[in-house]
Amino acid sequence: MKISRIEKLCNAFLIGHPSENGDPGIPCPQFSLVKGAMLMKSMRSDIALPATLLAVLMFFVTACADSYFDEGTKYLDKGEYEKAIGMYEKAIEVDPKYAAAYGSKGLALDGLGRHEEAIKMFDKVIQLDPEDSKGYGNKGVALHHLGRYEDALKMYDKAMKLNPRNAAFYARKGVALYDLGRYEDALKMYDSAIKLEPARGVFYGSKGLALRK
Repeated sequence: MKISRIEKLCNAFLIGHPSENGDPGIPCPQFSLVKGAMLMKSMRSDIALPATLLAVLMFFVTACADSYFDEGTKYLDKGEYEKAIGMYEKAIEVDPKYAAAYGSKGLALDGLGRHEEAIKMFDKVIQLDPEDSKGYGNKGVALHHLGRYEDALKMYDKAMKLNPRNAAFYARKGVALYDLGRYEDALKMYDSAIKLEPARGVFYGSKGLALRK
C-alpha cells in the first residue's frame, strides 16, 4: 500500500530528528494522537476533526518545524552548510509555507557557491511573503555573486523600500555600485549605512575604498 505524504510526515514526527552524533532522535509520543487524527482525516474526507484537535495539530506542526529550523541555524552559524540545508529541508517538509526556512536554506546554498539555487529559495520567500525585505536583500547578494550587479541593485532598492532602516541594504547596494564603477553613488550609500549604524566599522572601510578611486 502506498504511504501518503501525511503518513510520512507523521512518522517523521514520531521518529524525531537525529542528534549531532547521528543517533536517532527521541520519539515524540504526543504525536501519536495527532498521527491518528491526520490518518483518519486523510482516509475519510467527510470526517470533521474537532477544532481543539486541529489547534493541537497546528501547535505540534509548528513546534516540529521550528525545531528543525533551529538546528539548521546552528549549523549555518558554524558554516556547516550541507547539514544546515538538511535541517531546513526537514522544516520545509513539515511546513511547506515556512518562508524563513527557504530563506535560510538560500543562505546556506549561497555559502556553498550554489547561487542559482539560492536565488530560487529567495524567490520562494518573496512568493510566500512579498513584504519580507530580507528575501529581496538576500536575492540581491546572490545576484551580486553571479556578477549581475544591475539586477542586484533592483533587489536592494526593493528591500530598502520595504525596510529603509536596514543599514546592510545600503551598504550592499554601495558594493554593487562600486563594482559597477559608480564610486560617487557608492559613497552616498555608505554614508547612509553609516548614519543608520555608526558603530559598524566595515562600512567605514568600504567608504575608504571608494574614496581612493
